[in-house]
Amino acid sequence: MTPDQTFSPSRLPAVCGFNLLEKFCWTPQRPRGEPFLAWDFDFIAGQGFGFVRLPMDYRTWTRDLDGQRRDIDQGALAEVAAAVEMGRQRGLHVCVNLHRGPGYCINQPELEPFNLWTDPAAQECFAHHWRALAKLLAGYSNEHCSFDLLNEPPGYDEAGFSPQSHRQVMGLAAAAIRQVSPDRLIICDGHDGGHSPNPELADLGVAQSCRGYIPMQITHYRAGWLGLGEDFPWPEPAWPINEPGDIPGLTGPWDAQQLKQRVYGPWREMESRGVSIHCGELGVFNRTPADVTYAFMDDLLGVLGEFGWGWALWNLRGPFGVLDNHRAGVQTEPCDGHALDRRLLEILKKHNSIAKAGECL
Repeated sequence: MTPDQTFSPSRLPAVCGFNLLEKFCWTPQRPRGEPFLAWDFDFIAGQGFGFVRLPMDYRTWTRDLDGQRRDIDQGALAEVAAAVEMGRQRGLHVCVNLHRGPGYCINQPELEPFNLWTDPAAQECFAHHWRALAKLLAGYSNEHCSFDLLNEPPGYDEAGFSPQSHRQVMGLAAAAIRQVSPDRLIICDGHDGGHSPNPELADLGVAQSCRGYIPMQITHYRAGWLGLGEDFPWPEPAWPINEPGDIPGLTGPWDAQQLKQRVYGPWREMESRGVSIHCGELGVFNRTPADVTYAFMDDLLGVLGEFGWGWALWNLRGPFGVLDNHRAGVQTEPCDGHALDRRLLEILKKHNSIAKAGECL
């Protein structure tokens, strides 16, 4: 871990790690999600990584789901503080993120009773929850904790979202946090599902978070939640991609140079304006064959490492992860009751070492 002074309100060094999903989604069966696991933090730290991102659903600590969604179950919220403390004890930086916030989620936004981008009640509620998190975690320095305000805002002109409404909402939340912790490191995800930087936030004093999910014919091959249907003509995964694809806006050819120019060129321009960049999510769904996954991940992480940006794999355990991914063609090995994708882990560790060596450039 780098010295605390390298973590500023707008700078997140090139720390690398994983997303943990224990409070990712409210369900009737698990209304408070699950407690975060010490085993996960031990594994991440033991493998030499330095970063954990917690994408969370605010409903897992909200009592009044039939009302204004402001009443907070402090016992449930204490599990978030416990996760930050587990990270601190192991030298990990923990990024607290609202994957679902009052009035918006990239997954099933229609489940919200109001619209974050147009409804003042939703905006006040959003700031209220961030104020509560700021108070809960006020004792942790930026070395140990940052706040990622909202996962993957939509594209401009979708459901009232615009540069102006985005700036207003993120400004309200940042102000609520800074009333409690004036120097807190705050991160804002790129809009358009995390893929596009936010010029409207360049002077807000926040870092910005990109994604590692392009080209989606590699990263999300046959992912059912995209809603493309069983008959969608997915091209057979290969890396590099030498032929044009059939997904609008994401056509080939693709290789490491194309990633640099087409995906991350706009992010490099944002960085030139003094905004720190981190890749909060990346990974490959388990329907993509193992050899293609390994080749793509090696190139993608190489690009991010060349830029000096940290990253977090989605996820640790599950279909994108190094544990229990159930990907065809993977040679796994036992790991304390899990199936470990050793080759993927070693690719991540290689690039984590590169990032740590150059993180303060």
